[in-house]
Amino acid sequence: LYQGYTDKMQFYVSFYNLDIPESIRHLKSDKIGKLTALMATVTRTGEVRPELVSGAFLCKQCNALFKGVDQQFRFTEPKICRNRNCVNRQAWELVHQESVYCDWQKLRVQENPSDIPPGSMPRSLDVILRNDLVERCKPGDKCIFNGCLIVVPDIISLTKPGDKVQYQLKRDAVKKE
Repeated sequence: LYQGYTDKMQFYVSFYNLDIPESIRHLKSDKIGKLTALMATVTRTGEVRPELVSGAFLCKQCNALFKGVDQQFRFTEPKICRNRNCVNRQAWELVHQESVYCDWQKLRVQENPSDIPPGSMPRSLDVILRNDLVERCKPGDKCIFNGCLIVVPDIISLTKPGDKVQYQLKRDAVKKE
């Protein structure tokens, strides 16, 4: 280890100077899950919020602690207690002190005016920034974003008109009839 560094320090990797940046109009399904550069103008920035990255959970039946439960796009508890004498499948408590969090911020970006065909409306999409990238840009900035394109389903738009959607603490949406 280098002098001044500890095991607790976190480092982040950033990519730059990728191929020619894409415009929002050219982001199609073949780009999903691939490292891509996107050139766009920031139109709105959200608040910086904490995000649970890796959870530590306490089994409420046997008091066993399970660390390193990865969180991906939704709150995820362990499926079953690893203690052979316990059959718990749903009684868990999140241990905040042992869990890992990061900062995240949502931006709304819009395609640059030079990329909009005559007579068309500008397209926009949401960009998520994490860790040391939060609060690095403001509305009006023209930026190149390097990252992976993902698809997150819009739960609200999937419901029928008149159905009520209830958001639970676990950030899952449940359709009520």
